[in-house]
Amino acid sequence: MLVLAVVLRLLVVTFPPSEPSSTPPSLMARLTDGSVIGVAIIDEALPLTTPHGKLLIPSRDVRRLHLAARLTDEERRAIDQVIAELGSLEVARRDEAAAKLLAWGRRAYPFVVRAMDHPDRELALSARKLRERFLQQPSDSTLVPHELDVVWTDDGKFAGRLEIVALRVRTTVFGERTLRTSDLVELRPPSKSNTTVPLPAPNSTRERGPEETRRGQQIR
Repeated sequence: MLVLAVVLRLLVVTFPPSEPSSTPPSLMARLTDGSVIGVAIIDEALPLTTPHGKLLIPSRDVRRLHLAARLTDEERRAIDQVIAELGSLEVARRDEAAAKLLAWGRRAYPFVVRAMDHPDRELALSARKLRERFLQQPSDSTLVPHELDVVWTDDGKFAGRLEIVALRVRTTVFGERTLRTSDLVELRPPSKSNTTVPLPAPNSTRERGPEETRRGQQIR
């Protein structure tokens, strides 16, 4: 019996707990110009300010990221002015305002959603009709009714505002690059339908849309 007990003890092997992988997951980055490229986040963590405080989310835990459009104060005022035109008594002016907002796309969508509760009944009605036109357009998951950045991890979904103006990534084609948050729409898991498109050169002079610049906004 003693020999058997010794043998059984020798057969019991204790394995140390496995450490979580420090390698960031591969994601597809979608840019404001419509291009898509495979990346892995190099930055160690993402600082996210939420209504309940600041979070530091390890990059290796990020499964998906959606960034709200970055707008300057001037651009926000311009959109607000066009929103006001939705309440015009002139049909032509309402139609022109709707066309401008549709052209702004995801940048203007949160403003349109808010306008649906405007005390001006004509403006609110026009905003509701315009929202339906937004939803009927060929669109994607980047059309959201708020101005928050959203980070998905295995533990849940966190909404707030990223306190960074750029993200360091390793691309599948061009090595290490820096993506401005104003140029980034989302990061999401790869799928068979993804098509990788080259990133613009760092000093590219392509025309930038209204959503591509905005001072960082902290949520209190």
